[in-house]
Amino acid sequence: MKNLSEYTGQKLLLIQPKVFKRIHELRLEDEVLGVVQLNGFFESTATFECSQGKWEIFKPSHWKSTVAVRQAGYENPFAQFVKDKWKNNGTIELPKGEKLRLINNMWKGTYELQNVSGVKLVGFKRMVAFKEKMEISIEYHSELLDKNPWILIMAWFISLENRRHAAAV
Repeated sequence: MKNLSEYTGQKLLLIQPKVFKRIHELRLEDEVLGVVQLNGFFESTATFECSQGKWEIFKPSHWKSTVAVRQAGYENPFAQFVKDKWKNNGTIELPKGEKLRLINNMWKGTYELQNVSGVKLVGFKRMVAFKEKMEISIEYHSELLDKNPWILIMAWFISLENRRHAAAV
């Protein structure tokens, strides 16, 4: 997979090729850029693998809204998503003190990944279909995205968690 900035202006799809399999693919048209496997009880862990590495995105606690990421095979997380109180928005805290904002528009079914200045880096739009499908548009060049391609999957995983939580209420 190339750096994510090289896909600026293009539509990536995160799709579930087979309905009853918990495997998703990050694609650009027919090219598979990465594979996501949902694991665990209530799909509480996602493993993302691409040419740049392999990461695990997980909920450290069932009782908290935090989502963390670690390299596959390691125990300690190196980044986390911290949800704002009373909202589905939050902050992705990266290594070296870097941060990104994840903004949810509940009425439109969309998410935005923004830098700390409020510039929209990536847009996420859930596509209504029998199979899970999300359109991802990279809108602005960011070195943080290039260094951390797992951020796209973390944002998608958080959207799954939010939908699961909303359905339970």
